[in-house]
Amino acid sequence: MSYSCFGVRRSLLGLIAPVALGATLALTPAIARAEEPAVAAAQGPEVVATSQATESAPSDSVVGEAPAAVTGASEADSFVAAPAVGASETAAKPEDAPTPVEEGKGDEPKQIVSDDAQASAATPSPSSEDASNAGDPATVDASANPAGDVTAKETAGEPATDGAATDKKAAEAVAPATEADASASDAKASAAKPDVGDQLAKGIATASSPDGARSPLKLSKLAVEKQPAKAQEADAKAKTEPAPKKAAESAQKKKEEEASKPAVKYANMYRLYNPNSGEHFYTSALGEARHLFELGWRWEGVGWVAPETSKAPVYRLYNPNAGDHHYTTNKGERDQLVRLGWRSEGIGWYSDLDKDSVSVWRQYNPNARSGAHNFTTSTVEKDHLVKVGWRDEKIAWNASNQDVRAIKGFWAVSSAWGSRERYWVGADADIARSRFVTPSEGAGYYAYAKSDGKISRGKVKVGSKVLLSNNEGKLTTQTSWLITKVYDGGNQRYYLAKDTGDGYSYAKTGFFKAALEGTTTQLWFFGHPSQGYVTRGAYRASNGVIVSDYVNGSLAENYEKPGMVVSKRYDGQPQRYYLEKAKDGHLYARVGKFKVGKTDYYGREDTGYVVRGYYINPKGEVYFGDNDGKLTSGWLSAAGLRAWRRIANYGSATQYILVVDSDACKTFVFQGSAGRWVPRFEWLAGVGLTKYNNGNGTPKSEYYTLGGDNASYNASGNGEWRRYYYEKDDLYYFSGFVLDCGFHSTIPSLGPAENQVGRKISHGCVRLLIQNAKWIYDNCARGTRVVSY
Repeated sequence: MSYSCFGVRRSLLGLIAPVALGATLALTPAIARAEEPAVAAAQGPEVVATSQATESAPSDSVVGEAPAAVTGASEADSFVAAPAVGASETAAKPEDAPTPVEEGKGDEPKQIVSDDAQASAATPSPSSEDASNAGDPATVDASANPAGDVTAKETAGEPATDGAATDKKAAEAVAPATEADASASDAKASAAKPDVGDQLAKGIATASSPDGARSPLKLSKLAVEKQPAKAQEADAKAKTEPAPKKAAESAQKKKEEEASKPAVKYANMYRLYNPNSGEHFYTSALGEARHLFELGWRWEGVGWVAPETSKAPVYRLYNPNAGDHHYTTNKGERDQLVRLGWRSEGIGWYSDLDKDSVSVWRQYNPNARSGAHNFTTSTVEKDHLVKVGWRDEKIAWNASNQDVRAIKGFWAVSSAWGSRERYWVGADADIARSRFVTPSEGAGYYAYAKSDGKISRGKVKVGSKVLLSNNEGKLTTQTSWLITKVYDGGNQRYYLAKDTGDGYSYAKTGFFKAALEGTTTQLWFFGHPSQGYVTRGAYRASNGVIVSDYVNGSLAENYEKPGMVVSKRYDGQPQRYYLEKAKDGHLYARVGKFKVGKTDYYGREDTGYVVRGYYINPKGEVYFGDNDGKLTSGWLSAAGLRAWRRIANYGSATQYILVVDSDACKTFVFQGSAGRWVPRFEWLAGVGLTKYNNGNGTPKSEYYTLGGDNASYNASGNGEWRRYYYEKDDLYYFSGFVLDCGFHSTIPSLGPAENQVGRKISHGCVRLLIQNAKWIYDNCARGTRVVSY
């Protein structure tokens, strides 16, 4: 026996503690608008949309909408409530009833939409058991005797249609299945009879049991004495025969009896879950189960295996107001629910009466109106539900102690878990997970199912391989080079290979050899370990930076030898790399600080090339290399280095940021962006005397901008920067950043320019040599950030 244990694997996701809903349950799982290719007709019947006709509900208290249903269907192909929302009930007349269709033959039966009542629930409490749902079909509390006659309290009144559940316009689409196989004893069940459910739970067979078996009777002494002489002799002989012989004859007789019995056929009982209403649904019809899965119900595989026939039928009923189903072996309970407005949908399946059968447990949620009952073979699931507030209603019926019956696998597209995704249900009737789906199992092509069951569409890494697939999940089968922007947004190069015996290809990762298109020379390449495309330019690895042609991805080792290399092949601009061979035999660009002879160099961690100019490494350390990459102390002063670190992660509206250090009497210009600022200039400046601006001299802030903070004299009337501040003072190239303070030239009338910079001299402005003030005036636009401290 190998059907799923829902208590351990899936079901507990849907079976939560009873809670107060207080609102109409939406019975249609949300369906994402994402494009999903249609499933080919050869792979299964299409979902057939139905028209709706307005009809009055069987209860004057009906509000809201009910899921679609085909009621009274045969036990093999009856269709149930699709989690859909409609304004009113739609039912087909008997002459319009769909004919059940075998899986994979013809069209699916059309769904018939029925009413739905507003669903509500309360937290489990003693008072909730007596709550009234006037007008709706009642929820029968059968916690005391679920399998016996109905004696429990009714929580709702009968519908306004006087128990008929529908009028002539709402005739059942398909007549309930025959009950010819039901035992005669079932027809005699009544409220006065003993509780059959409790007796079955205790293992007692009575005349009112589904199989009609009576308790064994002891033969009286008189009956024994009146046995024929031959019988008494046979009995005496049997007592004197050796025990092993008797046991062998008994075993042989049992074997012959078993062989003479007709072969029993079994059927899977499929289990699905509606995440909106909370209902678990059970059916032996694969077509029905598949249809609901594609409508948004969650596929939970096989709940148990049942015999295709027995003397104990399980009846299926439907509540047209709540959109809920109920199942029972008890005709009394069934008939009582029908009188209250539930619709009988005939025999759903059968209970197994063999002594080695498996118990199916029944639990009841006293607060929920939809999904109020749960049925499971898992004691773990049962105990969990009881722990969180469900009532244990003991054994409902028995499942067969049989393995899951193999089915023909099928594709399904469903939004059961949110976004619309593709799934493969295999021969084991379970969703494929963490494995390849193959043509040999009927899929039609190779695909890969991820751990959550979703078929990979696009790119997925499996082991060391990166797989590529189209929108239907079909894995690539081509080999050699593939250049595409489908998977990454921009063009990337993949080298596809196929292992012997595999029907799909994969993108090569790590180091490999291949010939470029149109050539025969084998070159080294490196496939990105997680993305699969061939790296181009630089890729940081544990041994250093792997350097490759920035156009075709061929590695530097195809063209270079170890040592210092100058080339524009790998970056698009001439750069210096120091290449060395690692233990794996491949060339890497060295990173960090290193020596070649007596000369120090620094290889950048991101690009691999040698630093020229200023560079701040990931640790915040500053390095400066000359044009040949040789490290020197650089031209930035200690004050400049402090400024650089200070603004390292600051942003600016332009490519520049200006820094004023009043203590050092200097101005610094950096170019770049946040995290990538590079020093451009370090100038002496004349800053404000401390007797001005409340002791600050030049105003201080980390957030000034050119033209911001009410800068009074930052621009002329025609939108251009002012060349003059006060013309009488011969002041040029003014760029204001707060009120009337800003950068400007030294003032010729006040003496030599060199005497006005490198000191505190102004009323608050920043004086610069005229060429430096002009550079800011010409290059730094409105919005350039100014940091003053």
